[in-house]
Amino acid sequence: MVMSWQYIAGFFDGEGSISRRTPRNGYAITIPQTELNALNEIRSFVGFGSIYAVAKKHEHWKDNWVYNIHAQREVLHFCESVAPFLVIKRDKIVAAANDLWELILRDSLRKQKRDEDIAFAVAMREQGHSYREIASALGSNNRLYARSLLRSGGVVPRY
Repeated sequence: MVMSWQYIAGFFDGEGSISRRTPRNGYAITIPQTELNALNEIRSFVGFGSIYAVAKKHEHWKDNWVYNIHAQREVLHFCESVAPFLVIKRDKIVAAANDLWELILRDSLRKQKRDEDIAFAVAMREQGHSYREIASALGSNNRLYARSLLRSGGVVPRY
């Protein structure tokens, strides 16, 4: 079998699904299959995701595995790669990709803001400010927030 994005798109169109986990946590791709070799080939070609076995509910059922993608950047890459070749699920994948761009951007901005807050908190702590003063300067009334920022920045709080 020669693996390609076209093949994976056809496989996904017939067997796979994309589901919204939560508005904050984004999307997940799943492809269930009774042929483990097919999922291993897909996983190898794509370069990310995981495969896990599903417990049989009835003894006469075949063994079953599921290929999963949960990391949002990887879900986005998968969506953008298969979208041109999809027939049935194209609209759903394109809509998910648009949502994912916004989600990833929002997450990136949140991480950038947290990094800036950590740097600010470290600088204030080095100047001798209290946790309460740092929290207040950051717009919070919770000094535990300042402590958690300092721990995230590698600074061991002084008591």
